Amino acid sequence: MRLAVQPLTVSDINRIHGWALDVLEQVGVDFRDEQALEMFRHRGARVEGSRVFLPAHLVEAALETVPRSFSLLGRNPSRRVTIGGNGPVLAAASGAVYVVTGEGERRPAKAGDCIRLVKLVQGSPCVQVSCGGMVVPWDVPVDQRYAFMMLCSLWFSDKPVHGFADGAHAARDSIEMARLAMGIEEDWGRPEGAKFVIATVNPTSPLRYDRESIQGLIEFARACQPVVLASCGMAGSTSPVTLSGTLVLTHAEILAGLVFVQLIGPGTPVVYGNVSCPCDMLTMKPALGRAEMPLLTAAAAQLGHWLGLPFRGGGSLTDSTGLDVRAGYEVDAEPARDGCGGSRLRLAGLGRSGFLRVHFLREVHARRRTVLGCPETAQGVQPRGGASWTRPYPGRN
Repeated sequence: MRLAVQPLTVSDINRIHGWALDVLEQVGVDFRDEQALEMFRHRGARVEGSRVFLPAHLVEAALETVPRSFSLLGRNPSRRVTIGGNGPVLAAASGAVYVVTGEGERRPAKAGDCIRLVKLVQGSPCVQVSCGGMVVPWDVPVDQRYAFMMLCSLWFSDKPVHGFADGAHAARDSIEMARLAMGIEEDWGRPEGAKFVIATVNPTSPLRYDRESIQGLIEFARACQPVVLASCGMAGSTSPVTLSGTLVLTHAEILAGLVFVQLIGPGTPVVYGNVSCPCDMLTMKPALGRAEMPLLTAAAAQLGHWLGLPFRGGGSLTDSTGLDVRAGYEVDAEPARDGCGGSRLRLAGLGRSGFLRVHFLREVHARRRTVLGCPETAQGVQPRGGASWTRPYPGRN
């Protein structure tokens, strides 16, 4: 018996998918890159300026070529993980720009913080995918940051790595550095080949893919390396105020990215991701700790699984700017709800605070072991035993 949170019925899923197809065909999605626009024109999509209108048959064709699961290699062969299997894979997330030290000092992240965090991930018995960009080092030149963060992952960890797709240069560096570190020479760049680095691309809600994201997708799709398409709509701000409206919009954004990836590299693995949340209408900031976020996550997981894709959830997130009771409740409650919702890839498994901008070093150190129970929570109770377990219960008189 497995725990499952399923806020949508099959009828709900069909309606949301149908409305998303209407959005793609009648409203369209902005792709702000001429190379992408030309590719869509060549495949028969209507293009007006930077707006692409996608017919349903292109979506169906893309869903036929995308794989349902894939294995991601690490520098240590025994660290291989399967994304899309029966259990969740916990991963470190990238992008925080501040750290709070053990003494309580909040400051911009530095290169030493990147190294320290990768070492903590390497020593964790439960976090299976490393990322050198858990924080962005302000003391590393901008044109060297992605390469530095990638080097941290590959040098100080032998686990599978999360790379970067923020532009062509960062994507090419991520792919080539991971390939060289893992000693892969020939068996890659095709659907059946080795998968050795994964990256996340976030469409800009509402309904837009920027040039850097498109270039990153192109590089990863050409190399047939997996990508996570994760919409981050804010209900009431960058997406409709209703949860169903936000699900329609973000579903359309992910389907558009999926079509684009499959046009470039048929068979490239895609993870369906959604870290949407409500917007605090007083401050206009994301409200990550509100009850609506796990509902959105669980509903999006149903949509991803209905398409036959692995789902990426949000992980241990909190709005709190300190290590207080609120942070403890939100961070500890979210993984269980995320796992019960059906996430197969959980980023931010070690927590993120302050509206996704801050890593508390003490929190990361503590949570690298405390999240060990999250996979077991998602699996639920599975009775095992001898013949007595299999005999039918005769019932009460």
